[in-house]
Order: sequence, then structure tokens, then C-alpha cells
Amino acid sequence: MFVFGDHSKLDSGFKGTSSGLAYDMNDKLTSKRMDIGGNFKFSPTSQTWLKASYFRSENNVDGSLAEQDLVMDVNVELPELAFRHTFKFDERHEFSWGYEYAHRKTNMN
Repeated sequence: MFVFGDHSKLDSGFKGTSSGLAYDMNDKLTSKRMDIGGNFKFSPTSQTWLKASYFRSENNVDGSLAEQDLVMDVNVELPELAFRHTFKFDERHEFSWGYEYAHRKTNMN
């Protein structure tokens, strides 16, 4: 069995000019992830893996570009499920099959 989690936060700012255009922006990115899963052996030649995970991020940008206000919010959600079964059906061959599901949802404001 395993459990993995991660939380990160990044705040950054950019100010200057490029090709004569002024910019002044702040960028905030927050992300979270949690995974849980396990392996079950039915026998020495047959085993199953299960995994579930969830990822979420929020990215907020505000400031100005070429004297125009700039505001952008992007939120992402990504749940995932995975299943795999592997078995040995003779001395030289193994067979693996499985199913995975993921659905990414992205919202922009």
C-alpha cells in the first residue's frame, strides 16, 4: 500500500519592458495532489494493482501589459482511477490488462 501527497505554492512577479511594451504582473500558483493505492497478490503468479489520485491547481495572474489591465484565473481539477491485473499463464508468458480513468476539468475566468 502507498500514500503520496504534495502541496506547493509559488508566488512570483515580473516587471519591465520588452520591445517597448511595459509589463507588471503577479503570478500565484497553488497545487495539491493526493495518491493512494495498493497491490494484492492472489497467488505467486497473479496480482492486482489499484490506484486513485486527485490533483487540483489554482493559477491567478494579475497586473498590466502595455498599459492594459490583465487578470486571469485558471483552475484545474483532475481525478484519476487505475486498475491493473497481471497473471502468468505459462512458464514464459505473462498477461497484463487494466483500466484507467481520468477527467480533467479546466475553468478560466
